[in-house]
Amino acid sequence: TGNWSGDVRYGGAKKELCHASALLLKAGYLSFKNHRKTHITNHYSIDIESTHHGPTSLDVPLLFMELGSSPKEWSTTDAGLLVANSIINAICEYLDFLKKENQEIAVGFGGTHYFAQFQKLIEQNEIAISYICPKYYIKYLDEDLINQMLTKNVEKIDYFIIDWKGTNSNRKSYV
Repeated sequence: TGNWSGDVRYGGAKKELCHASALLLKAGYLSFKNHRKTHITNHYSIDIESTHHGPTSLDVPLLFMELGSSPKEWSTTDAGLLVANSIINAICEYLDFLKKENQEIAVGFGGTHYFAQFQKLIEQNEIAISYICPKYYIKYLDEDLINQMLTKNVEKIDYFIIDWKGTNSNRKSYV
């Protein structure tokens, strides 16, 4: 979670990122993908969203795992079980990732609200990504936000990944 700009209508502080863990995000995402096979929830997409809302001020790494955004999704038993089982399994997968030394850690830039390109990287490689700044917030990046990305991530950041095609042409000079 976190806010790239002064827009805090969904919680958190202005231009503040939460503490994060790229390995925890990868564990959560892969857990959803793996548990989907055991539940009748194929009409739901499983996606990684951009960093875009609060809370931001807690001193522990945060991971936001949600089931849709309306009472219709919230009352679907199979989908609720998918989320519950995925959360439990994500903790186990996270502990397994901590034992591996081959995971590279990155932060991402570009794209919109969902990140098919970054999801492929995570699924097909030994890469974990924590913060993802979508193309429409790149203009708000400053030294403080970059420092937060580097210092508030549990793991040391190995590199930045830019979805070049998913970046506005007039904003490419910012990255």
